[in-house]
Amino acid sequence: LAALHVAALEPGLGPRRFMFGGNFMNNAELTDILNSVTGNRLRKLYIPGPVIRAIGRVGDLLRRGAGINIGLTHEATLTLTYGVPCDDSRAEESFGLRSRPAAETLADTLRWMYANEILERKHVGRLAEPISAASPASPG
Repeated sequence: LAALHVAALEPGLGPRRFMFGGNFMNNAELTDILNSVTGNRLRKLYIPGPVIRAIGRVGDLLRRGAGINIGLTHEATLTLTYGVPCDDSRAEESFGLRSRPAAETLADTLRWMYANEILERKHVGRLAEPISAASPASPG
């Protein structure tokens, strides 16, 4: 994404807009990738959109009213239930860019979250093993 920003800011070309949404996946595909990179076995649960959005609203109320964070917001549930793929072709063709593989991005993010004590070893599975010097210090 940073490479796209740099490329799009080429002087003299005026204002332009590009979509670059990256790798779109549904929740089942995301679970498969997380299982693959961590070695964990997350279950796939189907929760109807209206139900998960209601849970997100309850999460917002609990956080504001009681300081309890259930880890799910209404905004996050809107993304989960209404998200759609973007057409990245114009940005890809204009700048020769491609999104990083989703598994690579998720693995880097989970490693960073573990290293910064946001997630525990049990959450990141085999990604908790020492990171090689070639790995980035923060998610890409």
